[in-house]
Amino acid sequence: MTSRSIGQVLAGAALVAACVVGCSDTVGGTPVAAPGQAPGSTPETTRTSPSPSTSARPGQPTRTPPTRTSTPNATGSPAADTTCDEYIDLDEDGQREVITAIGGENDLVALNPDLWITITSALCTFAEPSTPVRDVLEGQGIR
Repeated sequence: MTSRSIGQVLAGAALVAACVVGCSDTVGGTPVAAPGQAPGSTPETTRTSPSPSTSARPGQPTRTPPTRTSTPNATGSPAADTTCDEYIDLDEDGQREVITAIGGENDLVALNPDLWITITSALCTFAEPSTPVRDVLEGQGIR
């Protein structure tokens, strides 16, 4: 196992652990208004979404998902037929395209594609290189 693979597995494990720990704690007590906020009013919140990286990581080649002339899957996207070996070599934008294509077939993946990019990288280190990524995400192909 390469150091990159180990790093991806550790990153995936840390992410899962953080989600489990963060979701299991409840905070007791009575809610208190922030300074300057009237009791019973709702504070305004501003949400920003992170912008995806537009360039490859330094030292890594930029690759896009493979293109194929015929696809057996329902979406018709060549990215949905990407194998684990191909997926690991893709840059983040290419991996996002593969996960988005698979999300068209899988509602759970469609809910949070960014999370599944990391999880897929970790799972593909354990699967056979020729295993399609969509099969790995469905729990098939891991030995």
